[in-house]
Amino acid sequence: MVKPYAHLFSEKPSRKGVTRRMLPGYFTAIGMLLGPDNVTNYHERCRSIVARLKSEAGDEHFNWDAFYAERDALTVRLDAQVIIAGQFSDYDRRSVWFINLVNSHLAPLGDSATEGERRWILEEQGFRRMLDAMLSDLRKVLSSEKGRERLINRHGAEVVDNANKALKRLLLG
Repeated sequence: MVKPYAHLFSEKPSRKGVTRRMLPGYFTAIGMLLGPDNVTNYHERCRSIVARLKSEAGDEHFNWDAFYAERDALTVRLDAQVIIAGQFSDYDRRSVWFINLVNSHLAPLGDSATEGERRWILEEQGFRRMLDAMLSDLRKVLSSEKGRERLINRHGAEVVDNANKALKRLLLG
């Protein structure tokens, strides 16, 4: 769930950016949005995919890029993304909650942290960029009729409609 926006970590700390310091709060929020049963289910599915890929390629040749390209792994990501996006149907309320949760769980800084790193907190602009990148797979699937139908069959029309509403809100600001 981090890989789609990990490229943002390389930017200088700013109001429009994200840093690795946000990850403890991010994982707490994602766990709450998904719920413990879904988190357990997704972890088990991912472990199974990794085990299969390792047995096919050999432990020493396992490659995380192969995992991310795996169709079953994409299905797990989409299942999680549609549930997460659906939780943002009331975008304003949920984004404030998410940002506050992340900011109250920032990872500690090292002694060599810059002033910008010390002052950084997750702000709405950075959150919006992170969420947009994180949900990019979902946006792509929902842009096709076939993809949308598949998601409706897996999750129901209301969940998919709520996810779509949240994605539109992200685009429109």
